[in-house]
Amino acid sequence: MANGYAGKILKINLTTKTIGSIDTERYAEFGGGFGIGAAISWDLAVAPGEWDLQDGFDPRNVPSLMTGGVPVYENGTWSWQRLLDMYLDDAGVELFKTRFYGLEGWDVDTGWPNRKTLEELALGNVADLLASRQRLGAGSQPRKPGP
Repeated sequence: MANGYAGKILKINLTTKTIGSIDTERYAEFGGGFGIGAAISWDLAVAPGEWDLQDGFDPRNVPSLMTGGVPVYENGTWSWQRLLDMYLDDAGVELFKTRFYGLEGWDVDTGWPNRKTLEELALGNVADLLASRQRLGAGSQPRKPGP
């Protein structure tokens, strides 16, 4: 939805106890809510040059609650998707978990990593330990002995 739901973002200043709005049009190039939130945080907190970003409780900090799409890696490419079919109900969490486990190279039923994934991370010794405890993901084969 272009320009957000109403083209404006609610701005609440907890220090001065004031409420205002920010026009979203100037932030359209940043994509969705996450990008817009980062750009607004930069404009309000970092760009003025007065805050060193070291203290999250500093009154100059700009926490934002923004929603938007997520980056998705599928079929060898990254894309930005809204994933409207995913919700925080049991089925949605299960779908997200299954996609995440598959992407990371883990067994989608147990959540255990498979040997190939661990060996690609130079963690063959961890794969051996997990295998000895029957905690290696499905599709994992024992390492072939050799030098």
